[in-house]
Amino acid sequence: MSLSSGWHVAFAVIGGVLLVAGLALTALALYVMRQATLRLTLREDGYAVTGNGTRLEGAWREVTRVTATKERERLTIHHHDDRRTNLVFPIAQNSQIDDVIADVRGRLDAARFRD
Repeated sequence: MSLSSGWHVAFAVIGGVLLVAGLALTALALYVMRQATLRLTLREDGYAVTGNGTRLEGAWREVTRVTATKERERLTIHHHDDRRTNLVFPIAQNSQIDDVIADVRGRLDAARFRD
């Protein structure tokens, strides 16, 4: 295979196409991750989960308990009416879920104390 046969041009074109495809997939992955992100808002009277066209709300007076999985990737807020709100966290963010659990439990205790 000599350089004059044109193979080097074909490899450069294929490499360029693969590079563009890789960049497009990276952009798509970032877009999908951004769309899948939800926002948890903790208020004195309850909480709200919003994002991607979804809005879930709950009042602390309706919450019976809060549980977390052993691996700390999921937090479940249990309500009187057997309704559950599941919050899923990336495993790498264990310190963040610990902060959320502490905050939720503190607000839940405060709401029970007020009632």
